[in-house]
Amino acid sequence: MKNVLSNVWKLSSGMVVKEVGNRIFVFQFQENKEKERVLLRQPWSFNKSLLVLQNLEENMKPEEVKIQWCPFWVQEHGLPLGLMTEKIGIVLGESIRR
Repeated sequence: MKNVLSNVWKLSSGMVVKEVGNRIFVFQFQENKEKERVLLRQPWSFNKSLLVLQNLEENMKPEEVKIQWCPFWVQEHGLPLGLMTEKIGIVLGESIRR
């Protein structure tokens, strides 16, 4: 995981990955600017699973993090060409949000 994500995220500095629970990992970036870039460019996936990334403050434990939302991409297949508009995209997005 570490090697793949380091390459995908194009990290110039190091990163430490620690598994702290069942499918819960902590990523420690050497450079804060690289961490901010990775968080800004979400969503990310690994092995066909969505990576739910949340900034962890120094005094927090991973189990204390409350995940309230996570950006992700949705791809709609088979949509007629005439319905491929921004307005329809917004309608579809709003229906998924609920």
